[in-house]
Amino acid sequence: MNNWDEHWPTVKKGSLLTKIYHRSAFNAYKRLLDGKLLKPDIFEIGCGTGELSARLVERYGGSVTVLDSSSEALKIAEGNFKARNIQAKIIKSDIFEFSSDKKYDIVHSEGLIEHFIGEKQEEMVERHRMLARKGGYVLISVPMSTWYYRLWRSWKEKRGDWHFGYEMPMTTEELRKVMESAGLEVISTLKAGRFSFALAKA
Repeated sequence: MNNWDEHWPTVKKGSLLTKIYHRSAFNAYKRLLDGKLLKPDIFEIGCGTGELSARLVERYGGSVTVLDSSSEALKIAEGNFKARNIQAKIIKSDIFEFSSDKKYDIVHSEGLIEHFIGEKQEEMVERHRMLARKGGYVLISVPMSTWYYRLWRSWKEKRGDWHFGYEMPMTTEELRKVMESAGLEVISTLKAGRFSFALAKA
């Protein structure tokens, strides 16, 4: 079982590893999105610290809405947005219980869908598609089973602080297939660090 409220207080925002990760992840976002967005309405599912959404707004402008089921994550995200003077709509909800009539230019998640399996994973990707406007973008990233990932996970499990519950890394091709099965048109993929990224049109 995932225990995100235990996990998020342990995250050190200013640590070197955290900075390296966010830089690498956002560089991948820029490679996929540059030239496609102008002041977009952004929605992030399972936002965690909200760091990638904050960087999206800083680069492209627009507005941002973030959702997470963890109160601890949302406290961090709210502080992150306030420190950068970004007005963000913050929603505490389980995505499977959330509905919205509004559609967004980009719906994204990082390190989320690998925590679900089978029909639940398919439904999670479908939730991304449902929130995106027609012709909008869905961007999803997942961990790959690299040597670094396996070493890091083994270390955390031995320490007894693996808070992530079920987590199944995915190849880029596996990510593509699950997105296409939800009716998304995958237009670009790439690998950066220990993550795969896929951009699709809704």
